[in-house]
Amino acid sequence: MSEIKELSRTTVCTLFKIRAPIWNGGKKMVGLNMQRITKHNEIWFTYVRKSDGELSIPDKYYFDGDLLKEIDFEKQAIQGTYLAIIPFEHIKRLERV
Repeated sequence: MSEIKELSRTTVCTLFKIRAPIWNGGKKMVGLNMQRITKHNEIWFTYVRKSDGELSIPDKYYFDGDLLKEIDFEKQAIQGTYLAIIPFEHIKRLERV
């Protein structure tokens, strides 16, 4: 996940605000609502540490929605919402230029 995705400031992305990633045996993943995923997806993690009041994951991340057609990600249904479970290896750090 060390890759960086540079995207124009004017490129429209679907924004996902997620409290924290899913930790599955030490492997970080994120669950995205499949109905909302588009070509460009921006992910913000909102968890604030109580110890210092800082975001635990301050960087913004990018997921290319076209990967859903190429890779069969795990899917999970939670209260009628279908999530694609995306491992962090398919997510890039986002920089707006």
